[in-house]
Amino acid sequence: MTACRNKARGAVVAALAGALTLGAAPVMALADGASLMASDAADVFSRGTVDFDGADSFVYNGEKRVPNVTSVTPQGATGDAVVDSDELATDEYKIYYVRADAEGEPTDELVPEPVEPGTYCVVVEDVAGDYAGGKVWRKFTITGQTFGTVAFYVGDDTSNVSPTYTGAPVELTFTSNGVKLVEGVDYAVKYYTQGEDWRNESLGSETAPTNSDAANNGRGYYAHLTGMGKYAGEYANVNFSVSAYALTSANVATDFVVPVTVGESSALPTAPTTVNGSESLAAKFKLTYGSANPGENFTKYTPKIELVDPDTDGKNISIQSGLTASVYKVRAGVTFTYGGEAIPETMTLNASKKEKFDVTKLAGSYVDANGDEQPVSVSASDVTVKDSAGATVAVTDLASKTGGTYTVTVSKVDSTGFNYGGSVTFTVEITSGALDMDEALVVYYDGKAVSSIETTYTGSAVSYSWKVYDGKKDVSSQFSAEVKDSDGEVVTSIVDAGDYTVTFKSDDYALENNTFDIKVNKLQVTQVRIHTYDSTVDGGSPDGGMLVAMNGRLGLKHTGKAITPWVEYATGEREADGTLKWFKYGDNETAADSYVNLTYTKDGEEVKQIVDKGDYTLSAATSAAVKAANFEVTADPYDFTVGESTVFVDVPSDAYYHDAVVKANENKWVFGLNNSDVFAPNNSISRADVTVILYRMAGGSVQSEDWEAGPDAGAYLSQYSDVTGKEYYAEALVWATKAGIVTGYENGTFGGADMVTTEQFVTMLGRYAKLVGGYDAPADVEATLGEKADGSQVSQFAEEYVAWAIEEGYLGRDGADIQPQVDVSRGRAVTIAVRYQPERLSTPVVNPRA
Repeated sequence: MTACRNKARGAVVAALAGALTLGAAPVMALADGASLMASDAADVFSRGTVDFDGADSFVYNGEKRVPNVTSVTPQGATGDAVVDSDELATDEYKIYYVRADAEGEPTDELVPEPVEPGTYCVVVEDVAGDYAGGKVWRKFTITGQTFGTVAFYVGDDTSNVSPTYTGAPVELTFTSNGVKLVEGVDYAVKYYTQGEDWRNESLGSETAPTNSDAANNGRGYYAHLTGMGKYAGEYANVNFSVSAYALTSANVATDFVVPVTVGESSALPTAPTTVNGSESLAAKFKLTYGSANPGENFTKYTPKIELVDPDTDGKNISIQSGLTASVYKVRAGVTFTYGGEAIPETMTLNASKKEKFDVTKLAGSYVDANGDEQPVSVSASDVTVKDSAGATVAVTDLASKTGGTYTVTVSKVDSTGFNYGGSVTFTVEITSGALDMDEALVVYYDGKAVSSIETTYTGSAVSYSWKVYDGKKDVSSQFSAEVKDSDGEVVTSIVDAGDYTVTFKSDDYALENNTFDIKVNKLQVTQVRIHTYDSTVDGGSPDGGMLVAMNGRLGLKHTGKAITPWVEYATGEREADGTLKWFKYGDNETAADSYVNLTYTKDGEEVKQIVDKGDYTLSAATSAAVKAANFEVTADPYDFTVGESTVFVDVPSDAYYHDAVVKANENKWVFGLNNSDVFAPNNSISRADVTVILYRMAGGSVQSEDWEAGPDAGAYLSQYSDVTGKEYYAEALVWATKAGIVTGYENGTFGGADMVTTEQFVTMLGRYAKLVGGYDAPADVEATLGEKADGSQVSQFAEEYVAWAIEEGYLGRDGADIQPQVDVSRGRAVTIAVRYQPERLSTPVVNPRA
């Protein structure tokens, strides 16, 4: 507890400490005249409001966007009871940010730097202030940038806005206000037939259409874009049509590529290799020769061009009547080179280094009948170029391209003598350079940069983001990401347990190490138990039935009424210190709350309520709400008992302090925490609590002269700077100070929350004994202390009183050490006090004088 700042809430929190410790019941006056038990001060804070100076909604700008917290107003508080900005700036409070759930309430997902669009909560936690343990939150949002005008073009050709059937899914590039959007970074997309409702989840496809409008019952298509990243929360619908592909006499020479047949024994081709640069489109065509046995001579053939399946492909493809292909059979094939070197399957050019495709570097040669190599000239007219969408690109324009993937076909035939002929098709990748993604890629997960992601199934999509840097330059907009599961299937979100690979792609860069692994583990409940009460958990408030040591066994206290235990489960997750992490069932801390069913059995029969005494078993099983691939229960059944206990559920009958605690409770010297049936015997005891116990043992009271008058009426007189006179122990402190039982520190404070050592407690008890008349000075202090192994550790101020307590048998019985410098526990302190005074005094000490 912090030192009092002479504010109203200082008294409230001081009173709170006593209520939690000894069962006192002071009340807190609120602004509206209502009252609240002071033990709920943390709850008062948690039910308060967070006050902002300015907006609670921001628009994404790529930087941290958070509200300015100016104060916290605990429920019903006014004036000085409001926690202002100066106090919030101290280390008594923490301000942090978490992601909000679908209802706008805080989750446990810490977000150190809220940047991306989404719903968040700012959390203010009192860690050591007047409302210690309290947490209050307020929602705020970061909205995405608007899409603006969304348009598209085909592939990399910004001038092509008319997709044409290729036999493969159409390749569309989307833009927002003229700026290229990156799939997987800026948006996710599904495709629909015009007229379909994108809100119907059973409709649409994540794969772009392959058919033309004509083959789609005359209906066009639209793309539904869902914003991601800076566009989160946005959506747009973009209409487009896919035209049928038309093969005409005007384009057959450039679009219809047929391999040259070399050698007398070679069979003539029955199909083209590419049509309009597409192999999938070429598969729709066949070549039909007129002669029964064509191909016997070195010559030119002109087979008919037909569709393999006119009924299926006729609406996607039209062929001008009477079209024929030019098929050549020649004596020798042509070997093509580029810059004097063999042409690779893929030619990579770095535009940033001014590398460009130069058609003049193309050349060819063949070997004649005499075995001599003969040159073959190649010009631009012998070269056709198609971009990734199948659009024709002038070979001379290829030299000016700064990015993209192009299919280049070089064909040359001796159309008169048929001495040589041939063609070669290769890929030209024009990039802005090569990037090693091990160095260029940064993936962010859970607020940190990571080299891989391994998480556990939650039922929600794994949320991560990424950036790509070329040196210090952010080039993320030039990249897209494709996610595949372990079966190689493309997925748009990662939800189910399994192994996933994210592949990063770019038209502008040649990439190395461009994959990233994400693993989602199956969620498991590995252990289940009923919680063992710990006063440091949840503010020390018990919840339902608490498992405690009971007569040497673990069990719940029999009350005659139904008990709802506090059940915890483990998933195998561990805390930072390596210890197993436990989750309270019903708090929805993990998805397991929705996927596991709990049952209780008694004597082998399932029971709906835990009421009767006896042995019980808690079992966990998987519900039908989740796939087995995502969740399983491996936890063994957990056995426990419902049986008898005494006054406090955590004071077993075989504990050394049992009888003393029961007697002290009967005498009304001690009570349970927060008036509960939990005593917390192993917790250390404070100066304030000892003062109250001794006051109650004396049957003490104070006089009217010990009360404040004037503005502070209602408070006890205090001679200590950290005591307002309204604390739960204020009355006892006035009495004990007058009696000389307690004194303050040299700085004028009392330090009521400070823990008491054994020698300090015995000293206060000895002073009390002198007051009430039951103190016999020890005969030989030095000799008595010398009998104890740790007797030399006793401080000089306490030597007489410790020796007295040893001689009288109140302390260090049966050869036990006295542990003078160790904080005395509640159970031990009460035991020593009851050994000295087992019954109430016949004559109370009303108004003592030291």
